[in-house]
Amino acid sequence: MATSRLAQRATGIEIMDAGGYTPREIRGNLHDLRFLNRWTRGARIVEREVGSLLRAAHPARAVTLLDVATGSADIPRRLASSAHRAGVPLLALGIDSNPEVLGESKRWQGDGATAARLVRGDARRLPWGARSVDVVICSNFLHHLDGNEARMVLAEMRRVARIGVVVVDLVRTRVAWGLVWLVTRLVTTNRLTRHDGPLSVERAFTVEELRVLAKEAGLAGAVVRAAGPVRMVLRWRAT
Repeated sequence: MATSRLAQRATGIEIMDAGGYTPREIRGNLHDLRFLNRWTRGARIVEREVGSLLRAAHPARAVTLLDVATGSADIPRRLASSAHRAGVPLLALGIDSNPEVLGESKRWQGDGATAARLVRGDARRLPWGARSVDVVICSNFLHHLDGNEARMVLAEMRRVARIGVVVVDLVRTRVAWGLVWLVTRLVTTNRLTRHDGPLSVERAFTVEELRVLAKEAGLAGAVVRAAGPVRMVLRWRAT
C-alpha cells in the first residue's frame, strides 16, 4: 500500500454495499466481523466509552442504548449482557438498512433476554424522537459513507441521544491498512472480508477529519482520539 493512496479517502465500493454476494458469503463475513470486533478490541472500546458516559450521568432508571448500523448486533448484545450481569437494566436496540444482515443477526442472536431489538431503517433519518434514547453508538459504519452522509448520521445520533454518543471506526493510516490486510489473509478465506477489510481502511476518515465532521454535525466538545493501531473513537456527552 503506497502512502499516497492513503492521503485521500478511497472511493471504491465495498462488496457489502454493492451486493452480489451469496447468503453463505454474508453469513461468513458477519462471523468474521464478530471475530475481528473481539480480536481488535473494538467491542471492548465501545463498552468502555459507554461505561464512561453512564458513570458520569448516573441514570436512576433502566438505560436505553441504540446501535446504528448494527450488523450482527454483537456489540449491543455484549453491552446488554454485561449490564445484566452487573444488575443494571439495559434495553438494547439496533437499526440496520440491510434486510439480509438483519435476518442473519436475528438468527445469530436468538431471542434471549439480552438480544437487541432490531429495526430496519435509515441511519440518516433515525425513526426515534429527540432525546428519546440514552446512549447512541455506531461501530465500523462511518467509513461506508461520504462526508455529507457521515455528517447527517452524526447529527441524527446527536438529536436522538439523551446522555451521549459513542462512535468507533477504523482509522486511515498505513499501520491500520497493513494490519487489516494481514489479519484478513490469516483468519479467513471469505471473499467479502478479504476485499472489504483493506478497502474499509482506505475509505476511513482520519482522526482530524472525524473531529471536523463532529463539529459540523453539532457535537460540540466531542472527544476524538486514536484507540490502538487500527481504530479511533469519538465520545460526546450531551448537555
